[in-house]
Amino acid sequence: MNLKFSFIQKIIFINTISDSSSKQSEGIEYIYTSMKEVNDVTENITAVSEESAAVAQEMQAQAINLENNIKEVATIFGIDNLK
Repeated sequence: MNLKFSFIQKIIFINTISDSSSKQSEGIEYIYTSMKEVNDVTENITAVSEESAAVAQEMQAQAINLENNIKEVATIFGIDNLK
């Protein structure tokens, strides 16, 4: 009888390990998916930041060009005191 009880305990123990292993695997998969999503968001933020920097540089160039155009028009009309 003791041999059967020991065998049943072993089966229960193996099943417990198997269940725990499955849960651990699910947890690892969840972490992997979460990290992939974080990586995707980070890549999107990087792309948006790069686009924003390019737009800011273009706007700066346009502002300088506008300032030069205003100075040129002011010179044509004889306006010397621009602030």
